[in-house]
Amino acid sequence: MDALLRKKGTSPVLIRWIFLGILICVMGLGITSTKAQEQLPAVSFTDTGQLLGHAEVFTETCGDLDGDGNPDCMLASSALNCTIQEFQNNGDAVLTDKGQVFPVRSADFPLWNFGIVMADFDRDGDLDILAADAVRGVNIYFNDGTGSFLDLPQVLFDNDMSEIKGATAGDLDGDGDIDFVIGDFFGSDRVYFNDGSGTFYDSGQRLGNDYHTWKMALGDLDGDGDLDLVAASRWDQPLIVYFNDGNGQFTNPGMDLGLFDAYDVKLADVDADGDIDIIVGASIEPVTGRLSRIFLNDGSGHFTDSGQNLGVPNCETKEIGLGDLDNDGDFDLILGNYNYGNYVYLNDGSGNFILQTENLPSYNTIGMSLVDLDGDGYLDIISGELFLQGYKVYRNNSTLGFPNQSPSPPTELNSTVSGKTVTMQWSNGSDLETPQILLTYNLRVGHSSGSNDVFSGAWQVGVGNMGHSFQKVLHSLLTGTYYWSIQTVDSGFKCSDWSSEQIITISADIACTDWDDVMKKYQAYVDGTVTWDNVITCYQHYAEL
Repeated sequence: MDALLRKKGTSPVLIRWIFLGILICVMGLGITSTKAQEQLPAVSFTDTGQLLGHAEVFTETCGDLDGDGNPDCMLASSALNCTIQEFQNNGDAVLTDKGQVFPVRSADFPLWNFGIVMADFDRDGDLDILAADAVRGVNIYFNDGTGSFLDLPQVLFDNDMSEIKGATAGDLDGDGDIDFVIGDFFGSDRVYFNDGSGTFYDSGQRLGNDYHTWKMALGDLDGDGDLDLVAASRWDQPLIVYFNDGNGQFTNPGMDLGLFDAYDVKLADVDADGDIDIIVGASIEPVTGRLSRIFLNDGSGHFTDSGQNLGVPNCETKEIGLGDLDNDGDFDLILGNYNYGNYVYLNDGSGNFILQTENLPSYNTIGMSLVDLDGDGYLDIISGELFLQGYKVYRNNSTLGFPNQSPSPPTELNSTVSGKTVTMQWSNGSDLETPQILLTYNLRVGHSSGSNDVFSGAWQVGVGNMGHSFQKVLHSLLTGTYYWSIQTVDSGFKCSDWSSEQIITISADIACTDWDDVMKKYQAYVDGTVTWDNVITCYQHYAEL
């Protein structure tokens, strides 16, 4: 057959694929019933025997804290006298408590943590920690680059907030630094802006009104290049979508997505059409009987219920694990359930989720993260189990397909400068497993080659900091030279190398024709929007007239 196909001019690569297809068909004879064709292959997991963390587990997230290339994890609990714990990964899914002490402001209350976010808040190239505690407020711990954190955190707390529940972070106002949003269970949610150095101030916005916010998520829902917000609430409250005007100001369009007793919300393009959809993790809603649901985006930020009920009646989903479990390129789900087994759902590629026969045990699961802990190209699981008073680690021992390989970075990068504003654009990256439309991207921008001090590429495990976008606009840049590059992230959360670096030059505005121009330039220096060299150049230009 090989020789015959070669005579017809068929390429060797195509020949191999044809042969493989014939082999698969032959092996499948006699078992290809209609029901079998509808079933996706199962994935399976092995309990590693580890039980991590303190009693009354509550929140977890993972990312490379010490710069060794392996994802580490932050685990928190709600028990009295407990603290946040940092677990370092040895690269083989063995997690060890580093022994780092994370001080909190008061020991009078249990550590009631409802959100840990990893992000580079001070733009020094490593992941810092934001811990949202219901009673103590928001504590921000800064990383020294080795996974060790400063002794005293920055503490933020609004005296008129009742209980802080949930947190999410991203560049909300387009100035390059990472801002965040926190939820209030009995009041209004708050937006905090970063001044660029990791110091935060209240934007003054009050979102929602007694919606009992529990979890939030950020993503570009309407395709306009900025981060929008979804807030999920408890006690049969509405799922709220807020649109960003590009400056970090949020408005509620009044979209009706129904009522939920929601514990979690995740954003991902589950139907591979290029926009971000909404997955809600909830317990049963007594009036409608709706469970966890998926809302599909039409591309402009309008959502339609997919009609899928995830879970079973009386199933109480506390958290959703999201990622490509079977390495076919789409996003799969695990429901972390409190009173049922933890259900594994595989995506058929178009946003239809098929419940697997082999699911994980639940010991009152309240946390769930998918991350490749052993570097074998398959996503593993960390699940917080309240009954066991710790976090279980499950290794993905799937033999489906091939181990996930790292994607390739985009090759076509360009930028446009208009005054102090720059627009950076890039093309698709590529990947063997993940379709181009599902790839996400990390961006980094700095004053020197490989640096992150303007827009950081350090990010926690998950979709890239730019989502599916191919463009980033930064405003009010100072005069000087900037270096930027892009990294591709696939649906199994593997990252490519950084792309070839591009250089941007912001020129000085030297149109100084009178003394008033010189004084305006000096005031701009005082305001921090130009350098002292700009003032000198302006004066010299005026003096030469």
